[in-house]
Amino acid sequence: MSAVPFKGEKLIGRSNYIEWLIEAELYLKVNGFMPYILGIIKEPNRTLYFDKTEDGIIEAKSAELAIKYEDKLDDYNNKNSRALAALQSTISPNNIKRFINIYSAKDLWLKLRSDFGDTSLELAARYYNKITSARYSNFKTIEEYISEIQSSALYLRSLKENVSNTFILITIFNSLPSSFNSFISRKYEEIGKDLNNIDLDELVSDLIGEESRMNQRSDSKLEANKAFIRPSSLYTHCNKKGYIKDKCFILYPELKKSASNHASKDKKKSNNKR
Repeated sequence: MSAVPFKGEKLIGRSNYIEWLIEAELYLKVNGFMPYILGIIKEPNRTLYFDKTEDGIIEAKSAELAIKYEDKLDDYNNKNSRALAALQSTISPNNIKRFINIYSAKDLWLKLRSDFGDTSLELAARYYNKITSARYSNFKTIEEYISEIQSSALYLRSLKENVSNTFILITIFNSLPSSFNSFISRKYEEIGKDLNNIDLDELVSDLIGEESRMNQRSDSKLEANKAFIRPSSLYTHCNKKGYIKDKCFILYPELKKSASNHASKDKKKSNNKR
């Protein structure tokens, strides 16, 4: 089965190493390459298939074992090459040139970690700032807003930073509009009883549901207001009450001409009767 192409952001350097690492690991695991990259699956042990004679000559224990060893070695080299190519596909073209002389998936993985994986205060500060500067009003939905905070917290934890669920919870609540006040009050009362067991997934689900209910109430109120608007104000034009928009002479001049023709015919009929 051929590998699924990598769709994440390719490794540029320290600036996106953490984001890349999470996406690359998932991609490599899904395609079954991580055992070769981490060295869990190793090259077949030659000593199990060959012996050294008293003269120092290495000979196969049997013809069957020699063939078996060659098959296993070919299979390992083939899969290791595929793992290396898959890992290379997650790196930006400019970086690929730097590692062109590395022929092992495991060696390339270790080299990437040593070159870009060192954490720094600047990197940690970038994710802390993303969390503290996130505002509900800057996102289309509360789901997008919370995702920004949670993903930044995930990256910080991968940097061995201890980001507590309490900190994330307070940050999420901080920029919510006043329409969420009653919901927040209820949650503070519930969660305050056991801060050590905050269920963020449940909280996110509840917040999404609350936003959905508020949007539905808002839509219902708008429809109700439309239903109570009087026809005279709904179908007016030119500031004339009861003036139907569909028969406005200004918007549709041809109606005026048609009305004049009808009036002329009616007047002629009246004169003929007389």
